[in-house]
Amino acid sequence: MTAGLEPPRDHQVPGAFNVRDVGGYPAGTGRVRWGRLFRSAGLQHLDDAGRQAFAALGLRTVVDLRSSAECAAAPSALDGTGLVPAHRPVLGDGGSAFAAGTEIPTLAELYEHMLTTCGDGLVAAVRELARPGALPALVHCAAGKDRTGVVIALVLSAVGVPDETVATDYALTAARLPESFFAALPVPEHLTPDALTLLHAIYRESPAEVMHRLLDALHTVHGGAAAYLLAHGMTRGELDALTRALVTIPSTEPEPS
Repeated sequence: MTAGLEPPRDHQVPGAFNVRDVGGYPAGTGRVRWGRLFRSAGLQHLDDAGRQAFAALGLRTVVDLRSSAECAAAPSALDGTGLVPAHRPVLGDGGSAFAAGTEIPTLAELYEHMLTTCGDGLVAAVRELARPGALPALVHCAAGKDRTGVVIALVLSAVGVPDETVATDYALTAARLPESFFAALPVPEHLTPDALTLLHAIYRESPAEVMHRLLDALHTVHGGAAAYLLAHGMTRGELDALTRALVTIPSTEPEPS
């Protein structure tokens, strides 16, 4: 790479939205490696050109955070890429990210729910990234914002990325999802007008302050992202392996294969 130039954060993949690299961020005394961890919205609309662009990322792992119902209704179009998604439904297999009925949680409430009740699912997703040879990897859900946002935040925070940077990365999502994307998303039936308005806002927004609130809870209630992951089943060896694979320390350290 030419001195002073960084790889692109955003990648144009026909049929997919919000495909971006989370590399380059400061992490302790080092930096997150470029080309190791990506995030995106759903992959069900990939065409041949999209699959070719997707393959060019060099991925070894795709982690799908959606429920079984979501996966069945909109299966990832990865035929011919050699990739089989690792299905790790953060919210379980009951349906979408939003419960059926008329009560729609705010983003802060949704993320608090994930943190307090979905620890096993969150850790299962992160552990996929810690497996030997798992990286480069991509994590996605439906919009690549809520479930993906929490998983990526846990990973980045656990390897030492500052809160402000984690929140800034999360906030990038809303501008990368066009109106046409939201119009195609399914919504629960029988919503009141007020609930539907709130749901639309939840789909569209990714305010940094919501991520800051989640990170504050991680620190004050759980002792930080690393402690949270360890408390919910991840091992110290797995966390160390993920950090080594994802973060480069300024030195003569060779890139992992």
